[in-house]
Amino acid sequence: MKGYPLITKSQARRNASIKHIQKAYQKQYRHIKGGFPKARISKVVALRSQNSFYDLSNKQIIKKAPEDLNIHLLLEELREKGICGLSGSGFQTDKKVKAVVDAKVKEKVLIINAVACDPGLIHDDWLIKHELGKIEKGIALLNKYIGFNRIILATKEKIDSKDYEVCLVPNRYPMGAEKILINHVLGKNFAANEIPTMKGILMLNVQTIYAIYEAIYEGVVANTRLITVADLSTGEALVARVNVGDKVIDILGQTLGKRPRLTPYFGEGIMMGRETTQEDEITLTTNFIGYGEAISYDQEARCRRCGACSRKCPMQIRVDKIIAAIEKNNLSVIKELHPENCIQCGACTYHCKAGKNTMALVEELKG
Repeated sequence: MKGYPLITKSQARRNASIKHIQKAYQKQYRHIKGGFPKARISKVVALRSQNSFYDLSNKQIIKKAPEDLNIHLLLEELREKGICGLSGSGFQTDKKVKAVVDAKVKEKVLIINAVACDPGLIHDDWLIKHELGKIEKGIALLNKYIGFNRIILATKEKIDSKDYEVCLVPNRYPMGAEKILINHVLGKNFAANEIPTMKGILMLNVQTIYAIYEAIYEGVVANTRLITVADLSTGEALVARVNVGDKVIDILGQTLGKRPRLTPYFGEGIMMGRETTQEDEITLTTNFIGYGEAISYDQEARCRRCGACSRKCPMQIRVDKIIAAIEKNNLSVIKELHPENCIQCGACTYHCKAGKNTMALVEELKG
């Protein structure tokens, strides 16, 4: 298990600061319509001030890209400078781009994922508001050498552009999951074993686009990244640019200071995190570090049969039936419930009234 939700619905409801943040966030984006996915989990953190940005990084610059760039040299530059997916996947960007270039399809589409749907992350929103010009140059660069039929920026923010489409996404979680977002933007469904790049659809996180701009125009190596740093007990958050390899505990000390009564956490987001040790380091897949109340799940607790886990599952898995089968030791029916479709979003665990980590139980059965 890579991680688990660092906050639950019951915790959020008990915290006045977080309740205020969630209500404000829902109000801010209530004009964007859409009822899917069903797990409406609003932000539990907010930027503590407009100047809450810490640059703790040491950029490594090797060389700018040659002026006579072509698609093959572009792929070499992305590979040499270590550009990879910064939403949490860590997949090599050059391989993803090449798959789209090689795809034998009539229409090729670029989708920039600026949804930032994890309720504990705000750095993608910060990038859109502060570095949109560089992001747009990164988009134009990819389009120059690939030639997309459509370019779509998926975001909650209102942006005017003649160079690409802007698709406003509803305040739903996990709207940023690749196949869920593709379905919302393009109306296309993909089976679990289908790969969008093979169909000519390239989805890149907005921070990855930003990293491409820096790599090509400024010669910056991907040895740094933006993260969200937050205190989940108060909802205060900031954005930091840090080095890959920095100690998580050190970054927490430089930004939020020591908070001995709280537990330090880190991970891909607050829906996929874990407790931090003194040795844990920032990686290219780290999106969140911070403090929070100690959280423990009671896997022996009896399911309350409320059905919230199944109602909130974006993949329509009958989590409640899986839990019932586990409690009755009737594992023969599990295969029919398709636990392999779980995307580990943690929505079921967040909403569980019994306090179980249902995501972990489903994950154990994926085989």
